[in-house]
Amino acid sequence: MSNQPPSIRHSSRDLIQRAIVGMALALFIGGGFATATSYWAQQNDYVVIVAGEHIPQVAYQRRLNQTLRMFKDSANLPDNMLSQMVITQLIEKQLWLQEARRRQIDVPESEVESEWQQMLAQTYAGRADRMRAELQRNHYSESAFRRDLHENLQIRKLQELMTAQSKVPEAELQAYYQSHQQEWKQAERIETWHILFKADQSKPDELSKAREQANEILLKLKAGANFEELAKVHSQDETSKAQGGKLEPFAKGEMVEPFEQAAWELTPGSFTPTPVQTPYGWHLIKRGKTLPAGVKPFAEARSIFEPRLLEEMRQKTLQTWLQRQRQGTEIEINPALEAKADKPSASAPPSTATPAPLTPSPASS
Repeated sequence: MSNQPPSIRHSSRDLIQRAIVGMALALFIGGGFATATSYWAQQNDYVVIVAGEHIPQVAYQRRLNQTLRMFKDSANLPDNMLSQMVITQLIEKQLWLQEARRRQIDVPESEVESEWQQMLAQTYAGRADRMRAELQRNHYSESAFRRDLHENLQIRKLQELMTAQSKVPEAELQAYYQSHQQEWKQAERIETWHILFKADQSKPDELSKAREQANEILLKLKAGANFEELAKVHSQDETSKAQGGKLEPFAKGEMVEPFEQAAWELTPGSFTPTPVQTPYGWHLIKRGKTLPAGVKPFAEARSIFEPRLLEEMRQKTLQTWLQRQRQGTEIEINPALEAKADKPSASAPPSTATPAPLTPSPASS
């Protein structure tokens, strides 16, 4: 990951991020919930039985309604296929929960509360009253929602346990690197260090004060002081301060223009004779060596692709277990629903069910 603070780097490469709790909250309770007064509510109390455990029809109804909302603009997705997707998701979640209980994996209430608070912060800015009102509007009690949080944390722990020993073989990493050389090509770059003095551009007094501070440190540099040691003490860039102000090497076009121009005009080992102003304050910049254009070294490239390959391996492990578990488990779908939700055709997209439901899925309230 780049050491460059977002304030300096002109463009950055984002890492694959984890799923956001609030998005799933919107998926499962975000409006449009149909109350259980349909034919199913009146005539059936379950949609599927997994190893003797009934999944109530209200769980199916909730998730189906939310799935329909997600795919409302997809004219090519028939209702029977969406119904089958939902049934698959419910079955798989039940299989994970049964395995978690078999292994006696539990989650303390403190972790459930932490997940709840994270959801509040990310989705409702800490407003518990707004979240509870949303739950109430969708006929979803807080106790049921917290129960789903508990179950999903159980599943997360189980999956982490099952994939804890996953490791991509070194030979496979080398083979991937060699077969994707085009991805690792990089332009000529330079090494740099900087000392940042933050200032709000709309506040002249603050700008003036920051520049005075920069000039004071510049005098020390001209007197022979060590750049990195001064950066550790005076720089206000928290991402590079501990490293003596060192930034990751960058090519032209990757930094804000004033910073980039000043850095590239320096000779290796020299520093800017005057502070450099950017939209984020004043900088003192030192240039290091020039790194020629070429292919990113394996050690550097693997930090980019190894996490992705490892995640793919973990998902394969979980899916393989899940397929075997389904084959060896007695599963009975409500006959009336099974007739309604025919198997998807060969041309239909695969189920969207994931092996790691990290946020509440519909359950009986």
